[in-house]
Amino acid sequence: MSLADASDSASNDGDKDDEEDVAVSGVDVENGFGEADELDALEDEDEGNEAEDDEENDDDEPEDEDDHEEDVKEAETGESLYEDSNGIEEDERSEVGDTAAEVASKDAFFAKDPTTDPTTPSSFSGMNLSRPLLRALTALSLTIPTPIQARAIPLALLGRDILGSAVTGSGKTAAFIIPILERLCYRDRGRGGQACRVLILCPTRELAVQCEAVGRALAGKGGMGVRFALLVGGLSLNAQAHALRTLPDILIATPGRLIDHLTNTPSFTLSALDVLVIDEADRMLEAGFTDELEEIIKACPRSRQTMLFSATMTDTVDELVKLSLDRPIRVFVDPKRNTASELTQEFVRIRSDETRSPSLLALCKRTVRERCIIFFRSKALAHQMRVVFGLCGLKAAELHGNLTQEQVSRHTCPN
Repeated sequence: MSLADASDSASNDGDKDDEEDVAVSGVDVENGFGEADELDALEDEDEGNEAEDDEENDDDEPEDEDDHEEDVKEAETGESLYEDSNGIEEDERSEVGDTAAEVASKDAFFAKDPTTDPTTPSSFSGMNLSRPLLRALTALSLTIPTPIQARAIPLALLGRDILGSAVTGSGKTAAFIIPILERLCYRDRGRGGQACRVLILCPTRELAVQCEAVGRALAGKGGMGVRFALLVGGLSLNAQAHALRTLPDILIATPGRLIDHLTNTPSFTLSALDVLVIDEADRMLEAGFTDELEEIIKACPRSRQTMLFSATMTDTVDELVKLSLDRPIRVFVDPKRNTASELTQEFVRIRSDETRSPSLLALCKRTVRERCIIFFRSKALAHQMRVVFGLCGLKAAELHGNLTQEQVSRHTCPN
């Protein structure tokens, strides 16, 4: 069989596959191509064109195969900006071309993991933590670290800058709170040693409140005497300024409110800062806090330790990484997973918009046993459904931007 005949045979097989694809995708053949005879004519014309192209390129076909094999090699060895490049050989890097410069730049910017033991700790007791902190973890029933905690805590205890990526619900808040509290156990407790040593930036006040709750719980159970200050919008600016004058150990803030205090609160600076944590960096950048983050980073000492966590790695996050981190170590835990491992997703088909609200009400009455969070597309609809749920005997509360911080706290923290 000649090469042209083989090409004709391959094109015929490809046409059969194309016919099957059209059928599977639900495309209407009669509406899309007209009568069956016209479809056969189009197929014959395509076969003829493909056969002519194959005959013209017979001499070049071996080179095309080699180029294709090289492309496959490049695709197999290509990596994202944040993946480790140890698996690429030198000759393969030269074949990649422009990518080799990116790999070299990435290797120069990021540091290698200094831990010689490839195994991660299986318990908090194997991380050389102090007794007060271990006692606090035990009291809170925290004995086995999550993957992000097992990777990040030992590196943070060494004082290294960290670039971490993990999905929401993976326990990354404790991944930076635990080494911070361990470091503060050895701080100067005298009056002359009082200073704002840690700054944790969060994109929203709700996340900041949650972060403060985790820190206070650990510090309280361990009897560490660590003092916190919460700097978020919706709370009294004067009360926060008074708290800053007492020089708390840990500041948990949103970027906008922190800028307000840096500008308007006398004698408040970040000159004594030891640790900077930027949590959910991608969300802060999406909310438009780029300029605020740059200003805050420039106000911090260059000798600080920085830990940056982001669920996604975009170009803007890459710029923030270059601005804030010094020879960071990448800690990526399951970067290809988009949702938490224990999350179960189900889809309910609604026939019409008129049945949406009744279906939601029936679903909640039949299946919800304890608590449920429902997201709506507007504040008015959330208020409307809260009223409907109350009339039907279901206890519900609304949470949106029109509420004051006191109302939000009353709904989210009833105790």
